[in-house]
Amino acid sequence: MIVYRRGLKKEDVLNLEPDEELIYYKDNNIAFTILGVDNKYVLRKKKIFNNQLVDERFVKTVEQIIKVVE
Repeated sequence: MIVYRRGLKKEDVLNLEPDEELIYYKDNNIAFTILGVDNKYVLRKKKIFNNQLVDERFVKTVEQIIKVVE
């Protein structure tokens, strides 16, 4: 699932299928990828132009994801 040019909603993350990755484009330079693994989420922040990993976190709730992304 790809979310582009709008805010990330709680429902976007909750509707992820197993092994599905959500890609959220925050702006023209930064994208976040969200992957659900074992009742946790892997949140990766990447630079778009070279796919460089900037930050990687393991979070437990959707609220934590939204707080980091916004």
